[in-house]
Amino acid sequence: MRCRKNFRLANPSRNYHDKALPDFYKVASSYSSSHTMSSRPFSLYLFLYIFSNILFLISTEEWHHCTTLDSKAKFHVCWRVEDLKDDQEIEFKVEVEAHGYVGLGLSPNGGMTSSDIVTGWIRNGKVYFQDRYAEGNFLPKIDEIQNWNLVSGSENDTHSVLIFRRKLDTCDNEDRKIDDSTTRLIYAYSDIDPPSEYALDYHFKNRGSKSVYLLQRKMAKHVNIDKSSLSHWDVLSPNFTLDSSFQTMYWCKIHKAPELTEKHHIVLVEPLIQEGNEAFVHHLLLYECVGANRKEYEPHLDQYGHQCHRSNMPDAMKKCEGVSLAWGIGGDDLLLPEDVGLPLESIPAKYYMLEVHYDNPNKVAGIVDSSGFRIYYSPKLRKYDAGTLMIGSTTSARVIVPSKRKEYVVAGHSNPRCLDPELPKDGIKLLGAFLHAHLLGRHLKARHFRNSIELKPLADDGNYDFNYQEYRYYQEEVSFVKGDQVTVECTYDSSNRISTTFGGESTREEMCLVFLLYYPRIERFASVSVPKYDTINKALGTDFTKDDLKRGTFREQLSKYDWNKVNILKVENSLRYGLHDTHCYLGNGTKNSIKAPISYPDIKFRYEEASKCEPEQVEEENNDGQKLRCDFTLYLSIFISFYVIKLRE
Repeated sequence: MRCRKNFRLANPSRNYHDKALPDFYKVASSYSSSHTMSSRPFSLYLFLYIFSNILFLISTEEWHHCTTLDSKAKFHVCWRVEDLKDDQEIEFKVEVEAHGYVGLGLSPNGGMTSSDIVTGWIRNGKVYFQDRYAEGNFLPKIDEIQNWNLVSGSENDTHSVLIFRRKLDTCDNEDRKIDDSTTRLIYAYSDIDPPSEYALDYHFKNRGSKSVYLLQRKMAKHVNIDKSSLSHWDVLSPNFTLDSSFQTMYWCKIHKAPELTEKHHIVLVEPLIQEGNEAFVHHLLLYECVGANRKEYEPHLDQYGHQCHRSNMPDAMKKCEGVSLAWGIGGDDLLLPEDVGLPLESIPAKYYMLEVHYDNPNKVAGIVDSSGFRIYYSPKLRKYDAGTLMIGSTTSARVIVPSKRKEYVVAGHSNPRCLDPELPKDGIKLLGAFLHAHLLGRHLKARHFRNSIELKPLADDGNYDFNYQEYRYYQEEVSFVKGDQVTVECTYDSSNRISTTFGGESTREEMCLVFLLYYPRIERFASVSVPKYDTINKALGTDFTKDDLKRGTFREQLSKYDWNKVNILKVENSLRYGLHDTHCYLGNGTKNSIKAPISYPDIKFRYEEASKCEPEQVEEENNDGQKLRCDFTLYLSIFISFYVIKLRE
């Protein structure tokens, strides 16, 4: 059987002090609950109290991100990632309006099972703290290896505060690795201190989850800006009243950029979240309406807006596809590098669509919101225009996801014949990536190929959440040069669907895309692909043509298709790896026909992330019931030695 590695227990006396704690009145020592506290002289406690508060006052270190997890605004969490000599660590601060236990966990899907959880509370000046692992919807067990290290704990008359940290990857089977994927933070709290670590009261309604991106870091190449010297444009929700019958809602509104007499550059973007609504505004997206004309969009400026991603959504809104800006809970301002700006062109002004995702799990009534973006721009032009490039699969019905599949992969490719003619000699620099699918999306990955070699993915989210979407900004710019290809892979879960799902605009249909923020801007908006009709017909035993798609017979027949009569894995691989048609869009949104089909490149070297963990050890049990611990590397060495001896013979 598999065994866990023989880790050392974390040092319970390891102590850090928070650099941003409020002046709480009761200070408790950083100590593991599994150890008893010996008596200490009062003078020592007084010294620690004074010294720790001095540290709080003199430090200016900031948290990278903060957010509120519950609709009652009682559970607040901040975090930061620190680069150490040989590794990276993440530190959390939770501040909760409660005097009982506090729980925070990292979950794969928002549920308890397989979650990495910490619990803690303060009683009589002592901090109790545990690293736990949840095997189901019951009290999580205390982890054998305590990899979460308590930094400090304190409480005042109203709040409890805990600060704790660990490595991003502990190599522990009962800790979740923290990577570029979306993380569901689960939380719970109680107003009653538990009698022991084995008897935590059930949290009833004081629990929930929220998706965040823990590793978002500011771009390294940026400069501080004097905002007083800039003009700004506010793109806001129109005093929108949340319908309390919905737990989640997407609201879209058309906006027009300022009419300028000369070109300007956007250099800074701030999220404006209406005070008091922090728990309800989940994410913001600003789409550019590429190729928009005045006659079509002007009437929408005075309108209240429309629910996004619905079949009855106005056609004008469906044309707003280019993701220009994105913000999600815990997100920060967008501060562009000092030599790069997003262009705001002179007359005619462009049109944009703001999408606000509202999350109201408790169906609170009477919430009115006017959140959005504040966009700062300047007439002082920078060296480079930034742009957004869309890559992946088209929104055509030729994108097919059979029903009742736990995992089904769709791929979409960029075509070098589309992008290369516009790429400068030294290529373009990528600043960030934004992955996008709809409700069935589970794992999204943008693979990057160059000269038959697979490079590090431009983005990889193994826990994709449609309800949480945000740009992943790179700390260091990524080069994209002539000949490069990006392939976006989307793994869908259609287990609960009873009919075929097709590519399309609505949330019941699917997308598979990545949006790349880059500079210098080129005259290309998108390079996407879709399986050729020949590829589809060969895989399904059909004879569809382009006319079938126009008439609707393609969708009609495949909606009722009997997937039991074919080998679905074979169909999946045929559509994924077979030839695709290329759709190439110019900067103004017009389509440029590229006749050369596209598929995966000939990959000679695949990218594999290096593991920081030691070789796995194997634990077996002999006939006497005694455990034998054997190292895989030892077996390998013996095998190689034996093989060498045989060769010499």
